[in-house]
Amino acid sequence: MRALSPEDFRGIRHAVKVSMMQPSRFRVLLFAAVVAGCLGSPALRAEGVAILKEQPFHRDLTARAVVYRQIIDSGGPWVRIVTDLGNIEIGRSKLAAWIEMPGPFPGSVAEERDIAWYRQTLGLMERFAARYPRSAGLLEWEIASLRGHLARFDAGEIRVDRQWLTRSEHMRLMFSRDALAAAARKREIEQWLQGKVVADEGMTPTDPSARTALSDCLWPLIHPDAANAKLATANLESLAASGNGTRKLQAERLLAAIRNGFKAEHGLSQCMLSNAAAIAEAVRHEKHAKEWSEPNAMGTVRDEEAKLSLSKAARLRDDAAVRLEQHRAALREQLAEMDLLTADHFQQGDHRVALVLGETVRAIAARRFPDGSYEPTFPAESLEAIRAAITKP
Repeated sequence: MRALSPEDFRGIRHAVKVSMMQPSRFRVLLFAAVVAGCLGSPALRAEGVAILKEQPFHRDLTARAVVYRQIIDSGGPWVRIVTDLGNIEIGRSKLAAWIEMPGPFPGSVAEERDIAWYRQTLGLMERFAARYPRSAGLLEWEIASLRGHLARFDAGEIRVDRQWLTRSEHMRLMFSRDALAAAARKREIEQWLQGKVVADEGMTPTDPSARTALSDCLWPLIHPDAANAKLATANLESLAASGNGTRKLQAERLLAAIRNGFKAEHGLSQCMLSNAAAIAEAVRHEKHAKEWSEPNAMGTVRDEEAKLSLSKAARLRDDAAVRLEQHRAALREQLAEMDLLTADHFQQGDHRVALVLGETVRAIAARRFPDGSYEPTFPAESLEAIRAAITKP
């Protein structure tokens, strides 16, 4: 093992100033550079553009630019640049600068934090290309690609599965995916809902797995989405209007629970869309604050304007967080009511209603609380027992 020389430290400082890597990848490179300096093992850097000069004092305008696959620095006086056309062996002092390509753009982008590093990288690449003109053509495609992606995000689009979508397109995609998932469940659930309607609908069925008027009304919710909720509520409205006594009260309570539950889910969905716009506005204010904080051509810094922009951004983010929690709390409250109804119908022996209602609660909770912040209270084991009883020959 050898000690690091002043040249080694100059190389590391140079990497800090000109390398275009993500922070985590830079730490890996810095560690590799130190290990290479101490142990003599080569340090590898990812694909990018390298700037070569015969003498350090030569002009940046005429510096040669090459696309490299690797830069192998063994710690000696020579550096090997691996390109598609072969290897270039040069003195360490002739490697003036290098910049790494940013790599593939994220497949999913919903917030500024998802692309903040790429926005910063675009600025670095543009400055690099301006300083070393012969690199501009080699970086042109990467710069244009990043500009295109960031322009779409700034226009209010989000990226899902490597495709840019408007907010409305994203909502349609979500409902479409919910429908596909529900269709897959339909093949499993439909057989549970096959059976004979109880002759006297005013009586509790002797067979808990038998069909009832209430369970038939809820049948569309084997696909627990907004469109089928409308069908189920329409069925319950008809049943409530034509019935009386206990059946009427049960239909009205189910009607209110399902209507309020899906209304709360829709409210949360709309809140998430409006919050995305608010966060984008907050990001713009934060960007303005940064610009105000930097000296202009006259050397003036606009501190007051920067503080005002940061204040606006903070207020937008705080208001968005409050709105989101309010809608999440409202939906949790409605799901809890649906959970209670599930337990009630289970105890009353109307197991098909309990099954459909319990599955609906779980479907909504899964798509709106993927973090597990709402856990359905009706046991999954009981739902499994109902399925087993219904499918039993």
